[in-house]
Amino acid sequence: MSTQEEQEEIDQQQELLRIHRRNLRRLQLQAARSGGEPNVSTEIANRIDDAREEIRKCEEVLRHLGAEVEDPTIEPPTPSGVPRPLHPEPRQNILLVDDDPDITNNLKPILEHAGFTVHIAFDGETALDHVKTNRVDLIILDFVL
Repeated sequence: MSTQEEQEEIDQQQELLRIHRRNLRRLQLQAARSGGEPNVSTEIANRIDDAREEIRKCEEVLRHLGAEVEDPTIEPPTPSGVPRPLHPEPRQNILLVDDDPDITNNLKPILEHAGFTVHIAFDGETALDHVKTNRVDLIILDFVL
């Protein structure tokens, strides 16, 4: 295998590793939100195990190719079942726009725990002002607003 082919393989495996890690974080959040429902919890636990196995395989291939593994540790969920954020930096910015405080109060901690910085706007004008002066990676907008 040529050096260029090896680098392409490394790049591909690193991208797969990032995808599997994002999937693992998403599944851990689902597990935390399932509230211990037996069927849901078992299914999600199996999918978490599968995601961890895929991560292990990607890391093994990268090591075999002589590449550094970017973040070799996957932290298990805390005893309460809520996963720890795996990549606190850099945090992506989400603007949550909704006129219902119950919705924003429920979504904000979930998104923050997933590693995002969350800003809230309760109306369109405030949201526009925020976008003009701040970097926003994603806007979650109330459709009826």
